[in-house]
Amino acid sequence: MNNEGRDINWEWLRAFVTVAEQGSLNKAAETLTVSQPTLSRHLNALEKHTGVLLFHRTTQGVSLTPEGEALLVSAMPMREAYDAFSRALQGNDDSVEGEIRLSANELMAHHYIADHLVAFRREHPAISVELVVSNQQANISRREADVAIRMFRPQQLELKCRRIGSVDLGFYCHRSLTDEVKPLTDAENPFGELPMIGFDKDDTFIRHAAQLGINLTVDDFQWRTDSLETQIALLRAGGGIGIMHKNLAEKDKELVQIWDEVAIPSLDVWLVCHRDSWKNARIRALINFLSSRLGADLY
Repeated sequence: MNNEGRDINWEWLRAFVTVAEQGSLNKAAETLTVSQPTLSRHLNALEKHTGVLLFHRTTQGVSLTPEGEALLVSAMPMREAYDAFSRALQGNDDSVEGEIRLSANELMAHHYIADHLVAFRREHPAISVELVVSNQQANISRREADVAIRMFRPQQLELKCRRIGSVDLGFYCHRSLTDEVKPLTDAENPFGELPMIGFDKDDTFIRHAAQLGINLTVDDFQWRTDSLETQIALLRAGGGIGIMHKNLAEKDKELVQIWDEVAIPSLDVWLVCHRDSWKNARIRALINFLSSRLGADLY
């Protein structure tokens, strides 16, 4: 090994750990908010500095070499220590200025929070907001986000959570399909011949159907997508039956609720940050603002 591991740039190690976790240069670059060429340069610099090939690179992605796996064991605690240091430093910041990374899913970002974020920046013009829009939860402990809007209560003890409201759900279809919908009591599978719009990897629809005594698998969905906005577009286009936020569906004259006698459990909405960051003035300002403004919309 060249240079005996001395003077290794932290950004190289951070790139190494993130790529190892993500298994993809594209995903790792998104996580670190750097360009893929920059990320590749960091990896190449680390490999050149150490004289160790860390990854096998193929058209399907990257995978750790045995040497890379061995070094990852040592690099992980370093990354965790760096994250803890960053959170502690952030938590001691009492200035209401700087940047906040806010994570939200598609529907929250597109339909619920834009007006509130604009109003927040009018009150706090020295704060910039980076909105991370993804249906995958950001890792707050690793500072992929400073604040997250979650549709479930996180169980990690290091996270501080505040419930601000809930979203009601219902089964919906395009109004042109209502004559084809069977009553729930008519058949074991009331979906009949109508296509179902559901998730690909997420099991939300399957769990809600099971609560009605309907056993489904992912193979029962004629439309499968983990994009919430695409599911809504398919509903509006008459693609079939799906689950949707009631307050969004009620604004669309082309969508009709079916089986409204069914009480699907609502989704609680939580604001989440790391306990180490709670003392940060700008993070508290955003959480308190959204608790008041967004929370009022959800009740």
